[in-house]
Amino acid sequence: MKKFGIYDELERSRIIIYGALVNPIILKEMAKMGFDRKEIMFGKGLLTKMTDKQYLRVSEQNTQKETTQQLNNAYDAANESYVMHVKYARLVVPKNSKAWNDLLLTGKRSKNLVGWMVQAKAFYRHVDTVADLLAKRGILAEELAQTKAMVEAVSDTRIQQFVCFGNKQAATVRRDEDRLALQQWIRKFVKAARYAFDDDKQQLESLGITVRS
Repeated sequence: MKKFGIYDELERSRIIIYGALVNPIILKEMAKMGFDRKEIMFGKGLLTKMTDKQYLRVSEQNTQKETTQQLNNAYDAANESYVMHVKYARLVVPKNSKAWNDLLLTGKRSKNLVGWMVQAKAFYRHVDTVADLLAKRGILAEELAQTKAMVEAVSDTRIQQFVCFGNKQAATVRRDEDRLALQQWIRKFVKAARYAFDDDKQQLESLGITVRS
């Protein structure tokens, strides 16, 4: 589908519906085909709903993108401090001690976000037990508490990211339901219009309906 395919579809529908509503000749003939003003206004309502749902879907998508960027920023900020704290903890905590194992100091830091959160949350859950040792290296309790809060912010923002994704998916489903309803209505209208104006191609052209050669 072209980048603006759905908007081209909306514009085509708008031209057909509004073009019919302002043209007395089309209104008169289409009424004979079952598309009187009331029915065309019904089509206009479908168009309005579809348009609203499309822009809502775009808004939800933008919110998801913004939340994802917030998550990335929160991770970058927290990880910078976390990696530094792990580095100093490895210098002052006896290797393979209980504190070492509680802080999950063995091995590389996970590149996977879930794995990273497991490691980081475990570290700051137990870091108070070695706070005195880290303080001797210039890492104070206030700094540790601040980074712990930053790690929690990453976790919270990830939840929000999934909420936004769900909202976008729900908006897509609702948009597609209205899109299908509009497509079906337009298809029936165009078929009827081709029959009604088989001998008056200009009326079809005024609605933006392709005239078959």
